Amino acid sequence: MSNSFKGDFLGFTFNNIHSSELGIVRVNTGNRGHLDLSPQFKDNTIEVPGSDGIYYLTTQYQQKQFQVSFAFDNVSEANIKTMRTLFSAKEVCTLIFDEEPYRSYDVKVSAPVKLSYICFDNADNTARVYKGEGDVTFTAFYPFAKAPYKTWTEYVETTEGGRHYDINGVCIEEWLDAANLKKNLTGYDEFVGTEALLYNPGDVASPMSFVFQVKESGYFQVKYTKSGDTKGIVIIDTSKLTNENYYRFNSKTRLLEGGAIVSNIFVPNGLIYNQAIIAGDFFSIEPAPSTVVQKLVRSSETICLISQIQYDYLYI
Repeated sequence: MSNSFKGDFLGFTFNNIHSSELGIVRVNTGNRGHLDLSPQFKDNTIEVPGSDGIYYLTTQYQQKQFQVSFAFDNVSEANIKTMRTLFSAKEVCTLIFDEEPYRSYDVKVSAPVKLSYICFDNADNTARVYKGEGDVTFTAFYPFAKAPYKTWTEYVETTEGGRHYDINGVCIEEWLDAANLKKNLTGYDEFVGTEALLYNPGDVASPMSFVFQVKESGYFQVKYTKSGDTKGIVIIDTSKLTNENYYRFNSKTRLLEGGAIVSNIFVPNGLIYNQAIIAGDFFSIEPAPSTVVQKLVRSSETICLISQIQYDYLYI
């Protein structure tokens, strides 16, 4: 089976190894493909003694599973060895299906992989080759996919006839409307004066973080707005922090972390400064179409210097 078996509904990449490198290709076991439109639900309820029925509280998304069936007709001993190592990994790795390159899942192989095959010699009788099929089940314990890149131009490998193709030969225009990515993010995710434009084309609210350096003592406010409405706010008392030091507001961990900038990357030092947050709370960036204006608004340009605004594009 040649490495040309890539593209829509044919290939996938697991732990940075494409299925074509293994000599395998995805197949459907029936007449139709199957697509789960959401992860499993977990409904949180409470039973009240003496009352009929139960009370609904909230719903959580659970893990998401992918069962991939594949076939092969010319797999070598080296391919088998690579599959044995790859599909026996006990750690979480990335999984990307060719037809949706904007969706990267963190998954683990959740069951031993078994192959059904026949074995024969290759054309010149110098090595064994295998023909058959198999299945592999991946579990995404965090059920949302993350976009590997935030602009569609970063996916482009070639352009032909006005259409753009990625490294696996998939036409980007076929999935771009679903991903809703911009061509570039010039003017986004960085402050100009007291405001920074934001854009989240994903399906769910995304935790965000920003790094700041304290320049003066005082009260410092950062507000998140959507169409002019305040959606989140935090007020930080910088007198409880140290001038010239770096800190990170991290709504994923719900921590105000101390640290340093090393090679332009924030490196936490393990110290927590949540006591400096005197009002407000950690907030996430909500999904919205490109026509909706979302911003971070800071109260001062001098008390703190803000950089490295970060949040993922998350898809169900």
